[in-house]
Amino acid sequence: MKSFAMQLLLPLMLILMMNCNSQHNKDQLQKQWSLISFRDFDKTLLTKNNAYLNLIPKESAENQYSAYMGCNNLFVTAKFDSKGNVEFSDIGATMMYCENNMELEKTFISQIAEMKSYRIENQRLILADGQGNEMIFTSAEK
Repeated sequence: MKSFAMQLLLPLMLILMMNCNSQHNKDQLQKQWSLISFRDFDKTLLTKNNAYLNLIPKESAENQYSAYMGCNNLFVTAKFDSKGNVEFSDIGATMMYCENNMELEKTFISQIAEMKSYRIENQRLILADGQGNEMIFTSAEK
């Protein structure tokens, strides 16, 4: 009888833990994230440019977020689900030209739309495209 109860209780506990963890991760997304690793761009450049993705929800528009790569203000629509999937769309930017910063911004804009999954590990947000490419962010909060 004790064994039977454990067999029923263990799967239930695992399901509850997975659901809590997924929701917890989704809640943890809502902050500003500093970009620390992306393609071949040097971390020093990312830091100097204050490159970030801001996932703090806007009251005026659902699923609308912002980003900055050192020149233009970027905006994006993103939908995150509790299973670790993400969809980025409606990506746009202001239209200033900034010498030495345009390559990072152009690459970020083209690649963010390719990111299909997310996970949070050790205070880091990792976006992945399923082809081995990742964007790694760390929490900008101290």
